[in-house]
Amino acid sequence: MSQGHITANGVILQQHEISTVVFLTQQGFDVSLIPPQRRKGAHTPDIRMLGLDWEMKRPKGRSAHTIKRAFKSASRQSSNIIFDLRSSKIPDEANLPKLEKEFADIRSVKRLLIITKNGKIVDKAK
Repeated sequence: MSQGHITANGVILQQHEISTVVFLTQQGFDVSLIPPQRRKGAHTPDIRMLGLDWEMKRPKGRSAHTIKRAFKSASRQSSNIIFDLRSSKIPDEANLPKLEKEFADIRSVKRLLIITKNGKIVDKAK
């Protein structure tokens, strides 16, 4: 598998976003960062990958509602969502069913990529 490339487009990422983008390029994906819209009420996805715009989430909370809140927030920004669970304090066995439920319930989300704690990518599509 060859290393993917990052196209920065002048975007400066936060540390948790850098980690996810680097992981994706290590898996061979080419990632283009999307500059945020600076107008009030604008919701801009984080990256373009595989010809689609994606919102990235890396939940760290312990609350039972962490996944639900993050999923709802992400769904306002893109119909394609990446959840990086490598930093989550909750085990994959608890997070994965919650993500699958939210994916099934929120019709506007068409694609979901999940990065598990051990670095496996789970790809769900509607």
